Amino acid sequence: DDQKQKNDKEFNEFQNKITNDFSGFQSKNDSIFLRFLETSWKEFKLFREEIKVRVKPVEQPMVGGLKGNTEEPPVKNNIQENKQFNQPEPEQPGETLPEESTETAKPGEKAGYSGGLNFFGQQVELPAGNDLPSVRTISNAEIVNYYKSYTLNKSMANTAGEIAKFAKDILLNDWGCLYLLILASEKYYPEMNSRVLFVWMTMLKHGFDVRIAHDASTVFLLVNFGNRIFNKLYVNISNQRYYVYTFPRQPEPMTDINSYEAVYPKLVKPVSLVIDQLPGLTGQTFYRKLIFTHDTVFLSITLPLIEFMNAYPDCELPVYFNAPASDKAMKSMDKLLLPTLTGKSETEKVAIILSLVQKSMPYKIDEAQFGKENYLFADETLYYPFSDCEDRVILLSKLIERYTGLSSIGLDYSEHVSLGIKFTKPIQGDFVDFKGEKYYICDPTYIGAKIGMAMDFMKNENPEIIQTSQKN
Repeated sequence: DDQKQKNDKEFNEFQNKITNDFSGFQSKNDSIFLRFLETSWKEFKLFREEIKVRVKPVEQPMVGGLKGNTEEPPVKNNIQENKQFNQPEPEQPGETLPEESTETAKPGEKAGYSGGLNFFGQQVELPAGNDLPSVRTISNAEIVNYYKSYTLNKSMANTAGEIAKFAKDILLNDWGCLYLLILASEKYYPEMNSRVLFVWMTMLKHGFDVRIAHDASTVFLLVNFGNRIFNKLYVNISNQRYYVYTFPRQPEPMTDINSYEAVYPKLVKPVSLVIDQLPGLTGQTFYRKLIFTHDTVFLSITLPLIEFMNAYPDCELPVYFNAPASDKAMKSMDKLLLPTLTGKSETEKVAIILSLVQKSMPYKIDEAQFGKENYLFADETLYYPFSDCEDRVILLSKLIERYTGLSSIGLDYSEHVSLGIKFTKPIQGDFVDFKGEKYYICDPTYIGAKIGMAMDFMKNENPEIIQTSQKN
């Protein structure tokens, strides 16, 4: 608190002394910030927070202790090489499945444009940047000079504005905008340090809480995400975590880094990781064969969307719980579930959906499939050949929301993640109390478990509650 008061006092003093020294800048905010930026650098210690690793059973647990639903994995499990799932057999003899879309947009040839950028299958026409500023060496003074040059360069504002328009057109969230800028920076600058400074200034000018840092030779982007992210370095500045967000092919810093304590005078906000609506990405479709009881359906998954999710930072579970499932995937699921659920009571519907996820989604822990803990969005769980507890719960919550309208909550135990569902009428079984309401355990990993049946260890532990996008 004392340090913050000192920083505020020093900043106010700079504000009071500013006259017209930098009257050529677009706004007084630039002048104020620039003067403070020249003098407030210091060294910051780096920290890292690893993602929570749960001790999960290698084989899917099953009521009665029998072996659960596992199978041998394909040789490779990634987006590029998981091709054997991409050409399913027709559902009925003679029936032809829709062909995968192979259309790709062609680079723009408009006057004043520098060519195209492929953003998860979408072609972005980038405006040509004229006399873009860059840095030759790394020092506080060079960074300050870049700030001056960017602010005075009208081409930068045009470039940033057109990129922002594309981001808005395809419904990108804050992180999507950041990642788009990072990829665009490669088209404008051959060297890394100028790319980082370009993204820093553009995000800052658009009202995001980002900073810059450097070691002896490299500039790094620091981002306030407003949420914890894992497996990345961070520094604490003014009681706020700023994560070192490395660019593609950029190594992490090996030593403590220098950054500034100055606060940009204009109101800035964290770069949100929340996905309220999925980005409008189109392109190749992946078909997954799903069998439940005696019915078969081919789920349709948009591959560019999976690639977007695969690039997403490792973050806290509520982000995954509250991101929607795609309409495309859910509409293909409708073909399987709607006929089966018609005329059923809410408990019967939940029991059917629960059984589907337990028995039709092969189980494997993340370490076996990905080599590390890796939370999945709902569409990813439908895409990848295997899933474990938190992935299945996230998918189950989306299916419950779509096909029953019942409220649910995530239940985060020390070694397991499950789901609680609030029914409109009282039922029997294990439950957790949340805001005075009973949420009954529905565990999509515990194969054969009915509604209200929890594994023994769960009965003696109070889980952390994860609220979902549904009203609860």
